Amino acid sequence: MEGFLWFLAVCVAVSGEVEVGVEDYAPGVEMGVEVFVVEPLKERQEGEVIIRILQEFDFQNNSLTLVAEPEEPWRLEVVEPKSIAVHGENVTLKLLPRWLGRTGIRITVTDRMGSIVVEDDVKVTILRQLRLVDQLFLIFLTCMVVVNNVNMGCQLDLSVIKATLKRPIGPAVGFFSQFTIMPLVSYFAGLWLLEDSFSRLGLFVLGCSPGGASSNFFTLLLHGDVDLSITMTTVSTIAALGMMPLWLWMLATSLTPEGEYTIQVPYRQLILSLLFLTVPLACGLLIKLKRPKWAAISDRIIRPLTFINIGIYSNLFVFKLMTWKMILAGAILGVGGFSLGATAARIFRLSPPQIKAVSIEVALQNGAVAMVVLKLSLPNPDADVGMVPAVAQILVTGMPLLLLVLVVTLWEWKRGNLSPTSSDQIKHPPDPDDPKEDPPSEDDPFFHDGNLNERRVDVSGF
Repeated sequence: MEGFLWFLAVCVAVSGEVEVGVEDYAPGVEMGVEVFVVEPLKERQEGEVIIRILQEFDFQNNSLTLVAEPEEPWRLEVVEPKSIAVHGENVTLKLLPRWLGRTGIRITVTDRMGSIVVEDDVKVTILRQLRLVDQLFLIFLTCMVVVNNVNMGCQLDLSVIKATLKRPIGPAVGFFSQFTIMPLVSYFAGLWLLEDSFSRLGLFVLGCSPGGASSNFFTLLLHGDVDLSITMTTVSTIAALGMMPLWLWMLATSLTPEGEYTIQVPYRQLILSLLFLTVPLACGLLIKLKRPKWAAISDRIIRPLTFINIGIYSNLFVFKLMTWKMILAGAILGVGGFSLGATAARIFRLSPPQIKAVSIEVALQNGAVAMVVLKLSLPNPDADVGMVPAVAQILVTGMPLLLLVLVVTLWEWKRGNLSPTSSDQIKHPPDPDDPKEDPPSEDDPFFHDGNLNERRVDVSGF
């Protein structure tokens, strides 16, 4: 199941409800404050937490003032007033959480002379909640992907797939690029540009993930070899059952804080992704064999339906949680996948449609698998924070492809050839040496030179 799950997860991180939990940074004998009550908060709406002062004071005869200063005001805001008069051991603190993540608040209590009597730090954890509207959207997007995979199955050619597997140069090039180049590029790009360990881990996990269904969609829209693309996606998903654990075992623990988290590989999710791809494709192949007319209709609607599907898919990206470094790291990973995949395919003398398929397959990973790895391995909100650079990578990879699809579509429209090109035309272009496919000559009585208003018809024999 291509990345709609984790796109949805990061999208909800911005637009969904959040909860705030607070715990102490460094508990000890001299601890000054603790949280007594935690109130669920909605994003950009005020909520309250109660801070308990642990030291014993004569609050009636001492004039004490509490000041709360957030470490990251852009993530969490302490609502006015900043200074609160303390009349008892419990103080109500109003907070306005803005973005998910972990941050802190410095709590300082002073007496009437301005001397500090209590000073402590508390940790604030901002979580997200999944809303009903997001679940409904998830169901809708799932149906869209299934329908499009069935449509794509109607365009497949089993003979071409068998020939590809008998001489698997394309799948081998894709496998090498996907599970050698991409993990290393994502690892070093994260170390170079990203400061947060969870963001580095998220980018690396995405780099280790297999190809996803979006690569098949873009390959179709850009007139690449769809059969090769789907074959590579299937092969990479099966190979990920062994390659992902290997890469995560070798490098992932060096990215987590002091190696305190155990990275888990989602074997169940990988198998489900494989079934989610192959079962609808098999249904499409069956339709092509049993109902060729239905497959012909599918050939006409698949490109516009795919474009709508990817358009929705791209609009899920979140911008406000991203930094320019995350976008740059994602760009390095995406451009590296495109260029290195295309270069490797060119070296092995693959055809232009196959080069398109390989480069797109290498650059676009299965984001759903990356999301499940982070969800199984990290607590919230660390898993959600790790998603952000992965989303940035898909953003900088998918948006140029969408722009390219628009350019290609407009060019076809200008040439008057907007109808979709079937996979058979891509895999079996017209042979100029075949006399059956020779263009009509001027001796042909129904020859026309491209001008629809001027047709020359030989009527001398009538």
